[in-house]
Amino acid sequence: MIAERTGKAIRTPARDVLLSHAAIKVGKGFGFGFHEALDQIGATLGPLLVAAMLYFQLGYRAGFAILAVPAFLGLTALLVLQQIYPNPRDFEPGAFEIKGEGLPRLFWVDLGL
Repeated sequence: MIAERTGKAIRTPARDVLLSHAAIKVGKGFGFGFHEALDQIGATLGPLLVAAMLYFQLGYRAGFAILAVPAFLGLTALLVLQQIYPNPRDFEPGAFEIKGEGLPRLFWVDLGL
């Protein structure tokens, strides 16, 4: 259990950074919703696939082997997209400069500057 949690702690920040860069193009709300939808579909279909294999009496080996199909598809998509978009930072908008011109003095006092 400790190894699984450690692996998740290593994977999750990198995944979230990649998702935040990619979501710039489609919108952060849509990106978050799409990720959550895929996560929930996987969390539902995975156990159902294993249960179907057990139901048809193909055993645990076949049940876990069938999970290699979505894993292979996911890794294939990741490798293809890595070739198409090698630098996810390209999705970020350019830097912008904040100008304080035209703001009343009360704004700056309230801000504490």
